[in-house]
Amino acid sequence: MNLSVFSLHRHAPRMALLFSCLFIALGLDAQSFDVGDLTYTVLQNDASAVQVTRGNKHFYDLTIPSTVSYKDHSYTVKHIGNNAFYGNGYKIYHDVVLPPTIETIGAQAFTSNWDMTSVTFASGQAPRLRVIGDEAFSGCQKMTTLFEMPSTLEEIGNNAFGGCWALRGTILLPENLKTIGSNCFSSCRSISGFRFAVTSMADMLSSNSCFGNMRDDASWVCPVSIAPNVERIPSYLFRSLGRYSVTFEPGSRCKEIAAYGLENVCGRLELPEGLVTIGSYAAYGTISGTPPLHLVLPSTVQTIGNYAFYKRSDMTGELRFGSALTSIGRDAFYECKSLSGTLSLPASLTTLGMYAFRDCTGIERLEWHVPAHPDGNNRNPVLSDIRATNGLQVVIGKEVQRVPALFLSNCNASSLTFEEGCQCTAIGDAAFAGAMLSGSLVLPSTITEIGNSAFSGNSLLSSIHIPSSVNKIGRYAFYECTNVTNLYFGPAEFTLTGGRGSADVFYRLGKDVGGVNLTIGREVKKVNQEMFDEYTNIKTLTFEEGAVCDEIGAREFNYESLEGSLVLPSKLKKIGYMAFATSNITSVVVPESVTEIGAQAFAQCPQLSKVEFNAHNVAYSYEQNYSIGAFCWSGGLAEGYDLWLGNAVTTIPSYLFENGYMGENDGKFEVVGGVKAIHFAAEGSLSTIGKYAFCSNRLLSGRLAFPATVRTLGKSAFAGCLQLNELELPSTLTEVGNYAFEKCEALQSVFYDVPNAKSTNLLPVGEWIPDEMTGEPHKQSAFALTLGPNVESLPDNFCADANISKLTVSDALKLKTIGAKAFYCCKNMQSDVLLFHDGLTSIGESAFYGCEKLDKAMRLPASLATIGEKAFYGITVNDLEWNCAAAHDQVFRYSRVCVNGHLTVGATITEIPDKAFEANGHLFSSLSFAPDSRLKRIGDCTFGKYVNYKDVCLTGGTLTLPKTVEYIGSSAFAETGITGELVLPAALKEMGTAAFARCTGLKGGLQLPEGLKKVPSYAFENCAGLVGTLTIPSSVEEIGWDAFVRTGFTKLVIEDSDKPLATGNNFNKTGGWIIKAPAADASATVMRGPNGSTAMSSLFVAQGMFALLPITEAYVGRELNYLCGAMMDQSFVRRYYSPFGRSRHLEQITVGDAVKKLLPYQFANCAKLKKVVLPEGLETIGKGTFHEDSVLVEINVPRSVTLVDNASFNNCVALENITIGSASAPQGRMVSTMNAEKASAAGNTVIGYGAFWNCERLSSVNLTDAVSEIGEYAFRYCTSLSSLTCARATPPAVYANAFSNAADPSSCTLYVPLHCASAYRGSNVWQQFFIEEADLTGISQPTVDGIDGSGSVKQRFGLGGQHLSSPTKGINIVRMSNGRVRKVVVK
Repeated sequence: MNLSVFSLHRHAPRMALLFSCLFIALGLDAQSFDVGDLTYTVLQNDASAVQVTRGNKHFYDLTIPSTVSYKDHSYTVKHIGNNAFYGNGYKIYHDVVLPPTIETIGAQAFTSNWDMTSVTFASGQAPRLRVIGDEAFSGCQKMTTLFEMPSTLEEIGNNAFGGCWALRGTILLPENLKTIGSNCFSSCRSISGFRFAVTSMADMLSSNSCFGNMRDDASWVCPVSIAPNVERIPSYLFRSLGRYSVTFEPGSRCKEIAAYGLENVCGRLELPEGLVTIGSYAAYGTISGTPPLHLVLPSTVQTIGNYAFYKRSDMTGELRFGSALTSIGRDAFYECKSLSGTLSLPASLTTLGMYAFRDCTGIERLEWHVPAHPDGNNRNPVLSDIRATNGLQVVIGKEVQRVPALFLSNCNASSLTFEEGCQCTAIGDAAFAGAMLSGSLVLPSTITEIGNSAFSGNSLLSSIHIPSSVNKIGRYAFYECTNVTNLYFGPAEFTLTGGRGSADVFYRLGKDVGGVNLTIGREVKKVNQEMFDEYTNIKTLTFEEGAVCDEIGAREFNYESLEGSLVLPSKLKKIGYMAFATSNITSVVVPESVTEIGAQAFAQCPQLSKVEFNAHNVAYSYEQNYSIGAFCWSGGLAEGYDLWLGNAVTTIPSYLFENGYMGENDGKFEVVGGVKAIHFAAEGSLSTIGKYAFCSNRLLSGRLAFPATVRTLGKSAFAGCLQLNELELPSTLTEVGNYAFEKCEALQSVFYDVPNAKSTNLLPVGEWIPDEMTGEPHKQSAFALTLGPNVESLPDNFCADANISKLTVSDALKLKTIGAKAFYCCKNMQSDVLLFHDGLTSIGESAFYGCEKLDKAMRLPASLATIGEKAFYGITVNDLEWNCAAAHDQVFRYSRVCVNGHLTVGATITEIPDKAFEANGHLFSSLSFAPDSRLKRIGDCTFGKYVNYKDVCLTGGTLTLPKTVEYIGSSAFAETGITGELVLPAALKEMGTAAFARCTGLKGGLQLPEGLKKVPSYAFENCAGLVGTLTIPSSVEEIGWDAFVRTGFTKLVIEDSDKPLATGNNFNKTGGWIIKAPAADASATVMRGPNGSTAMSSLFVAQGMFALLPITEAYVGRELNYLCGAMMDQSFVRRYYSPFGRSRHLEQITVGDAVKKLLPYQFANCAKLKKVVLPEGLETIGKGTFHEDSVLVEINVPRSVTLVDNASFNNCVALENITIGSASAPQGRMVSTMNAEKASAAGNTVIGYGAFWNCERLSSVNLTDAVSEIGEYAFRYCTSLSSLTCARATPPAVYANAFSNAADPSSCTLYVPLHCASAYRGSNVWQQFFIEEADLTGISQPTVDGIDGSGSVKQRFGLGGQHLSSPTKGINIVRMSNGRVRKVVVK
């Protein structure tokens, strides 16, 4: 026995019997005895009762008594022991009669009694049988009759009746039965059915096959009746029956069918009233070949569990649920395809599991009465996928308050109706999505909300009625309802839910039937949020009579399908962006109530032929970045549309009727549609036409005359109206916007009498106009322009680029100002009237720019206060008289007036601005100034050419500058053709770079005026005709780069000044190095480079300034200081780029008295320099000052010189005599590796390093007593030296190598003062010479009588020849200024 299957308390009787048998088998004290052919054993737990232990023979019939007596004891027979009659096929041959006292039939008690035919209870008492043990009657193959299971029976053991093939009749499972073992009726082939009367039985295990395999007959259906007392059908009880049917007997009290309780049941199943619960999988499954299940549900059912009738495709009939039903589980009727008729779900239902009726394809009608069922979702839809084969008629009951989400999605519904009195207010998301609804959909007036995708995909609907009560519509609500032909839209106010869905509510509505007839209900206040976009396919639009709609939103009807006439409601205020764009409406009436029209509201309506516009004060919300009109490109296929303006219209807002470009045809852009005629109301009140209001209406033609009420024309209001012919702008206009009629290329006549309009490019521009889209030019016809008598000002860009053929001016013209670019590039404009009459005060910038045919002589009157930049650019006049003192600082910049003749500058002109005549085309043949001219400034680049920037505009004539001129600007006359001598005015204080550069016609010398401080770079560059004397006054502090390069001056005079004249070099012409003056030279500050960068403020003479000129004679009256770049080798710069260095022409230099110092290499390498005159007072001869002056023969070094610096005369190979302090001196040679310069003490002269190096022809050297030091190598390589005179009493300091590689000292006579020989012989260097004493005064016969008044003392000596700086007691030898020499006695 498997104790794990049954509970212990249920098996107590069986266990008592088991223990009794065990005691007997073990020989315990259990008492056994035989009575007749049976052996009995007294029960251990009941001494008055016995069990039948065994039979002692084979029995034909067996009757077991109810009592038995033994040894005066009477015992009640209660049990039949295990194996008591185990027959092995032959124990009992016929009938068995059991006493009613039997309580237990033990395991295998009658097993295998093959011939036993019946088992019954003896009559008289009610049987008390409680247990039938395992295999108790197993194998009793011929047993046909079995006692009726008594009500006391509690247990039937495993295989209890297995193999009882002949057992017949209906087996009762009594009311107290608690346990049925496995296979207890296996192979009981003849049983006709079961009656189940068990009041309450625990659920069976899913593995327990209690009935076993009863029959092999596939057609047999086991009938099961359920007794009235049964309250619950337990789980898995009938699973092993296979094919069976169930009948509930009348009066059934059954309340529950447990999970799998009626699994595989078939046939008619009429569940009893009172049943409350049908468990999960209760009638799940079907066996092939069984009769179909026909279910009848009682009204009392409350719960139907998950999968209760799952895949019962054989279940037929109609489901009718009672009002008690609250819950239907998941997949409860999944694939019950044979169900038919009406499925009515009651109002009591609160829970409906997902796919509860999926693929119940036979259902024909659904009645939904659930008031507010929870929404379904993608994982748990409500009634999704019923998929009725013939279409599901859906009825929403009056109890319903809300249709839940995913209610009947994909269910193949054929129609939807709402019961009269329906209270439904909402239809959930995807409630009927894909439900295949057809015909008309009329939503009740109680509906307020339609969810996302609520009716999407219902492609068979033909009409939809949305009531005014709706206030929320979800995204995709009617998506893909492609066969709808009529839509009534009545919501008064609504919002769109579900994210962006505004664009897809009616997506592809009516797509398959050629469009939808839309009626907007009278209560609709706004049609917005793109409810009816391009995919809605609206064919016609009608507003219900009395409609209160005040707004049509953006893109609501933006599609081609809309056609016919459109009459907008009388209370409409706003028309949104592209509201009707691209539609095929033929006419539209815009009511007076409209106050706002969105951008492109009616754009691209190709069939539009008529617009009645009555909005009196409308605003047009054009796009800022792409501004086109509300009706842009409309009327293309109708050859334009007629515009009728109502009496109430006061303003045409900006861009409203602007028309542009659209589309391509064979790669070329085409202009489509637009206004072809404007009909102004006879009694209208139009006052303002906004900017671009009618722009690009290329079909607008004929004459345009404005009503007297019009005061304002906006910018570009009619620009691009290509077919306008005549235009009249009356004096009543107060404002005309810029470009108002630009590109009106067919204009022939314009009358303009507007006094002071501020408009630009008023009229069409250009002779050939490039198309804005294609770039291809098209012809602009020429038109005549007449200025009326009331015109006082012409605005900026008035007719810029206009193709004006003739300008006619009224005799009474009051014109005072001409704006900037007023007639800009009017290339064909001619006029017989002199515009520039007295009274004109202003001509704006570029006003007549490019007016090529205004070629008469021009006079600019004195009243003219302002002339703008480029005012006359491109105009070529014969002569120009300039009398106006115009305030603009660049009056004729870039050649504003092209003059092919003489220019007269009037007396009132004080300044010619910079670049006044800059542009190409000026060809002044001559220039003159009024005799009483007050001109002070001639600006930069006025007449001349600036590098490659502009062409010269003054071609000839002599130049007589007014005496008042203070400034002549850079390139002011550069490369001009002026001729003759140049006289610079005395007032001149400043000149600009290249002021007269390349003026090759200038002749004669040049006197720079006193007061000029700077001669700028290139000032007279390439003025080759300037010859003779160049005079630089003492006021000049700076001479710039190449100031006089390639001039022909032969004589130079630099006038005396105590200010140093700094010279320098800048080797980077474009950037300029910053070159600082030596710190020791406080007089030199900063140099300026050729490009004007600061470098030095004292005189700056650029790179070999005078060396490059053919100057043969120069007077230098000031010191010259020059600098080199900080990154350059100074020795190289000084050697090769000094102001006069390397001159090929210079023959004579005279240095003025004010000069104290000669710069290093100042006159070096002057190949023709023969004569140098140095002044008394000169103190320093710089390093290499006369280096390699190869023809210099003689030089007088004044006694005032204290330093003859290193290499001062080196390599002066022709130098024969040099006097230092009235004495002759020899030559020297400079080397590249010099020591630092040595300063000398006051009153002492120092001969520097290598001062006379390599003076190989030098034979005699005279050194006065001023010479105190002779530097290293001072006379090296002076191989011809034979005589040396030193006038100093004390031997000068001398380096040991001062005469290195010179002539042999012993062969050279050294003359020293009287009485000084011994001092010289004591010197290591001087003792090498042959020393003789001599009178070195140089005075042969002095007069003794003292100083007379015929001259002043110039030099004073002692008797020994030594220089005296002041009168000394005794005899003094003096040289007078008149040349006489005297001896005087000083006491």
